[in-house]
Amino acid sequence: MVHQLHRSLCSTLLVTVLLCNVPNTQAWHPAFTNLKLQVGIALRQLMPDGTALNIRPYLQKLDPRGWFESDTDCGADSDSGENTIIRRLLLEENEQKREVALQSIAEATADRTQSEAHLWCCHDVIYSKFNGRWRFTERCLTIDKSICKIFDAMNSHERELIAQGKHVFYHGQRWELYFLEDLFTQLWQMKYRRNLHNFLFARFDRIDFTDLQQTKQDELIRERFLQGKEKTWPDGNASPRLLFLNHAIFGNAEAPLSCSAHYFLANTSEFVVRAEDMDDNDAQRLTKWLTSRTVFAQLQLDELYSKFQDEVESLNSFFHLINKQNRGNMLQIAVDSSITNECIYPAFGGGAPCNVYFTEEDPNYDKATALPGAGAVVDALKLFPKYLFPVCDHIEYVMILTQDLALRPNNGVEIFAFNAVDPEQWQEYERRRDVLIAKIEKELAVQA
Repeated sequence: MVHQLHRSLCSTLLVTVLLCNVPNTQAWHPAFTNLKLQVGIALRQLMPDGTALNIRPYLQKLDPRGWFESDTDCGADSDSGENTIIRRLLLEENEQKREVALQSIAEATADRTQSEAHLWCCHDVIYSKFNGRWRFTERCLTIDKSICKIFDAMNSHERELIAQGKHVFYHGQRWELYFLEDLFTQLWQMKYRRNLHNFLFARFDRIDFTDLQQTKQDELIRERFLQGKEKTWPDGNASPRLLFLNHAIFGNAEAPLSCSAHYFLANTSEFVVRAEDMDDNDAQRLTKWLTSRTVFAQLQLDELYSKFQDEVESLNSFFHLINKQNRGNMLQIAVDSSITNECIYPAFGGGAPCNVYFTEEDPNYDKATALPGAGAVVDALKLFPKYLFPVCDHIEYVMILTQDLALRPNNGVEIFAFNAVDPEQWQEYERRRDVLIAKIEKELAVQA
């Protein structure tokens, strides 16, 4: 297969020579386009058997001048060394200065993050909707310097994760959900005496790793979802096990109900439903998901909740009190590239599976071969975000949370949380939480 790829790329040598002898980026853009097409064609030849795509070594061979492998941090502030690309693109009112920042992303190519590639491709819509001039419902999604600093921190961490061979995704959520996820994760570690490294249970319905039959059923359901043969869970409710993701911080900017940045800024989520729009089943499901009692019940710790109820709810109240900006929470999810296609699939809004195609070299993209899975789509979007169908901003992703893979801790999925809370107050929340968990653990030992 590697030999096949080398043969496919031999025809690009002439284009490489052309690239190596053009002095400036404006002049070599057409040549770069031709190289892009040749690489795209080579990638497409690998697609039928689903071979994993890792084209960086071949780009290095094709690119001795380093156009693809720029060592320049395209978002670095020359004065401080701090990555400020999002701040420069969303807070800068001077259009020419924004163009300079965009050009730095364009020149970085393989060195840029997924979020930077998306910013380059969809900057106009992102700038118009996230600089304070666009309204969704009653809230204005104003981005100031402090919020941009958080986004820049996400982007810098994304760069580190990509360098480790990860694919990075984002999930924005309502603030209160993180408390329940964090509480469940802490209690799970306590009960099973396991230390989780960079992991959070983003869903915690019906989790029992000792139930081998359930794990096997989860595996079969996951495979059917990936094949497009399944649309819901056996109980008719898929939402507890499907996590909707973006491949960039501002992914799906044109569709607020699919945009993680929107959820983070507006502190909304799909769990927010008007009372008059809910039937009895909806009300029961939302009540089930949005209580601390349920977290304890999922772990068969009901008696402990009764004993520590006041302290648990006091911690919950403090958690809400420190969110003075009333922002949501952003999960940054890093997935080992070896398992991306096993637990994530590209989708249209709403979760229907979506095929993604190169469009530049084949106008009849509906007859072309689709990119083989979410991993290949993310890799292609990072390199060539302007030459895919559907367009970059219209693709979202679905992670299937099953006990055999994505829900299983320390199994190739890492989850990091970002918020807008004052760091000192956040440390105080973690201190109070740890004190409470220690008390609960001590009581659990007595009961045993």
